[in-house]
Amino acid sequence: PFIQVKGTGTIHEPISKILSIVLDYKRIKEWQPNLETFERLETYSDRHFMNYFAMNLPWPVTDRDVVMRHKIKVDSKNRWVHISLANSTHPKRPNRKGYIRLPFARGRISMHWVDGGKATWMEFHNQGDPGGWIPAWLVNWISKKQIAGSISLLKKRVNSVKGNYENGVVKEVMAWK
Repeated sequence: PFIQVKGTGTIHEPISKILSIVLDYKRIKEWQPNLETFERLETYSDRHFMNYFAMNLPWPVTDRDVVMRHKIKVDSKNRWVHISLANSTHPKRPNRKGYIRLPFARGRISMHWVDGGKATWMEFHNQGDPGGWIPAWLVNWISKKQIAGSISLLKKRVNSVKGNYENGVVKEVMAWK
């Protein structure tokens, strides 16, 4: 009953700048609506890591949390980056009192080089089961709002900050010509 939500759009900045902001997890709250807590649990490489997210949701909905595995794929020949996300478990973050752990969450952020690298076509995909007793129609509505809010806030962040270019994946993408 839970739909997959997709949001798309073009941001008139290079992939490297957008990616530098998306991967700057110290500032993720600036473009993720309702995010209360973020924690990097483990880094396996520049392309594979585990994160913890806790969302503060409006009353009467109980707050939610999730452990997410992130994997990044880069295709330098075709000039795209995909960040896949899937819920997981991690011993550093067992279930937390006062939160419902998302039993299912999947997503993808795709960035494609356009206009000779001056702009980026973005796609956000998201599907999840928040657990608990929230009706499917409400979950689907909130999911649409969440994706739209993330895209809008990310566009604002891209236009107002420099970004963090120390990540190895960002450096690889910066070398595209």
